Amino acid sequence: MTLVFGWIILGLIVTFILGKFFPKAQFKKYDLLPIFMILAVHTFCQVTKITPFLPFGLFFYILGAIFLIIWASFQQKNISLKATLRMLWDLLTLTSIVWIIGLFIINI
Repeated sequence: MTLVFGWIILGLIVTFILGKFFPKAQFKKYDLLPIFMILAVHTFCQVTKITPFLPFGLFFYILGAIFLIIWASFQQKNISLKATLRMLWDLLTLTSIVWIIGLFIINI
């Protein structure tokens, strides 16, 4: 169980270090958090021996991505690939945080 919190803490440490090394970077400092959050969710599912709901989370992420792309195409006529990928990555960040919070709530 400490490995689950270890992934989250490691992700926060990496984002802090990136913020210190690259203060004027174009990327946001929390861009690497989804990688560590997904690892934490996977580790949590293995430790507690519950069925991982990462496939369901990815399904909702894909639905959200499709909704976001359709919304962006109606909002803007010229869709920038960079802006669309940025929105999708931000959505992955949000969903990975929701996944880990959901797992903790389910298993309390």
